[in-house]
Amino acid sequence: MIYSKNKVEEYLKELYFMRCMDLEETYEYVKIKNSLIDILSQNVDSTVVLLNSLNEEEIKIISGLLIDVSKRLNDKKLLNCIKLLEEKFPNINFSSIIFYCKLILMEE
Repeated sequence: MIYSKNKVEEYLKELYFMRCMDLEETYEYVKIKNSLIDILSQNVDSTVVLLNSLNEEEIKIISGLLIDVSKRLNDKKLLNCIKLLEEKFPNINFSSIIFYCKLILMEE
């Protein structure tokens, strides 16, 4: 794995805390979110492994970043992973994420 899962989990905890405190519009929140997007956009295989290892709460947090990650990676492996996450976590709505990921792949 190119990046540390611990670092990703640390960022996810910070984002969760900031959401709970209604701090989503702060500079720090955006900075952490962008750092996570950068990390997840490094390597599709590592990202798929990471996504498959996360729990439902972590996936809820990270799901909002997947369209941006998909734009950067532009890889069908990520789309397939998201489809599997949709089956694994039926309480999370992935339909718009899947839709936009498909559009991104069609733009190739």
